[in-house]
Formats: sequence, structure tokens, C-alpha cells
Amino acid sequence: MRKIMDDVGLRNIVLLDEDFQSLESIPYDALEWEMNIAEDQQMDDVVTWFKNALNLPREFYIMDVHTQKNHQRYLQGAGVTLTGGTDISIGPSGTPCVWIETKKEVEGFNEGQAMGGLFLIDKLYPTKAMTVLTDCNDYWNIYYFMTTEDKKQHIVKCDISNRGVALAIIKEFVLQEGSFFNELVGKSITYDVKLPEPLKKKAKFLDHISEVSEDRMSDMVGDMSEQELFNMTVRKRLMLVRDFCRLDEQPQVDQLIGQFSDNYENPPSMMFT
Repeated sequence: MRKIMDDVGLRNIVLLDEDFQSLESIPYDALEWEMNIAEDQQMDDVVTWFKNALNLPREFYIMDVHTQKNHQRYLQGAGVTLTGGTDISIGPSGTPCVWIETKKEVEGFNEGQAMGGLFLIDKLYPTKAMTVLTDCNDYWNIYYFMTTEDKKQHIVKCDISNRGVALAIIKEFVLQEGSFFNELVGKSITYDVKLPEPLKKKAKFLDHISEVSEDRMSDMVGDMSEQELFNMTVRKRLMLVRDFCRLDEQPQVDQLIGQFSDNYENPPSMMFT
């Protein structure tokens, strides 16, 4: 995951409990896992736990989605296709803005999976995205994208040890994205949002390298022919199509992209994770 972040121009920002002092903690008992039963067989209990702990307005939904693991996103800047899913989704109506990966024990955590999931949910929905890796006890890693004043993009990792603070972060994030969603669909909200400062710069991820690479090529080749310009346009459109294809369909799109490459270019490298 570190190489992917480097390739797409992302850097890490790490926040701790004290960075969210303005939030009112949500006191709630830890989830009592059945240690002799697999996590995926306890998802109903996990959903109920989050519903009771967050106590969101009725227009928000918390759902078990642990069987939906085929979401995909191609990161052109890294030349990598990410595939996966999560355990629990939270968001306004049927539009999730938070994915939560739960484990009974810390030893089962996979930070790369949670960070990869952030790219996936960010692509799927218009809302800004957050992913969470937790044991529903005292281990909470929370991730989201941030854009700073200098237009640089970052992945924020909130390393939270206080369960009440973590629940408050998730709740305020969800409420804010619910406000954005309701504005999109022309509905009013009936709740207040108390967004802490670290969440006010949350953002969508932009694959800047993929967006400017062709423009840089056109700058390098000032006398592009009509055929070369046509090829460039077709490649851009095929790359968009590729994002919506299944993994088994993508090699066919790759072949088409290669047919419209120019003799001064190499076909795009295709790596999968």
C-alpha cells in the first residue's frame, strides 16, 4: 500500500485522541464477541451494536455487507486495480459514506485492506468517504482523504484508543455527509452537526497523475497529428470504461487501449492487487 500511495502522490497524516478534544465522547460498552464463532457469523450483532452506539436519525442506515467483496477501482497513477469490500456500511438512505472492517482480535487487522477500501468507497458514491478498522472495543483506526491549502492530498489515519471518541468521530462524519446528501436530493435536515476541525478538510480523492498525464504528453508533442489526438481521446474514454468492468473483462479493454497507442508511448502497465 505504501508504494501505491507514493505512486498516486499521497502522504500520511496521523491524528490521535487529543486532536478531537472538541467532540463530546459517546460512552458505550464494548461489543462482547463470541470468541468460538467466526466474525462473519456475528455481523447481525455488530450491526445492532453500531445502531445502538451511534443512535443516528432514522434516515441513516447501518447494513451488513460482508458478502459484497467485488468492488473495483483502477488507480491509473499506480497502474493497479484494487478489489474488495467491507463488513459494515453506514450512510444516508442507501448511499454509504463509511465502511467498517471488524475483527475480534487485533492480530487479525489488515491496515492495507482498510486503506484500500477507502479508495473503493470513494469511487462508488458522491459522498466523501471514511473507513474504519476496529475490534469494537479499544482499537480504532479511522481513515479519510484530506486536501490541504496547498492542494496536496493526504490519507489521514486517526489512531484512536478511546471508544467514545471514535464513535463520536464516525457519527459527526456521517451526519455531515448526510447533510450533503440531503442537499443533493433536495431534502432538509432535522439534526445539528458539530464537525471537529480535523474533519473539515475531508475530501474526495483525485487521481491527479491520470488526469494530467495525457496533457503532459500533448505538451511534449507540440505537432500532434489528427490521428494522434484521436488516439488520445479514445484512450481516455477506454480508461473510464475500464473502471466499470469486472476483472475478467479488463484484459479485453487493455487490448483495445493498446490498439490506440502511439509509437512514442508504451502500453499502460497493468498490475492487480
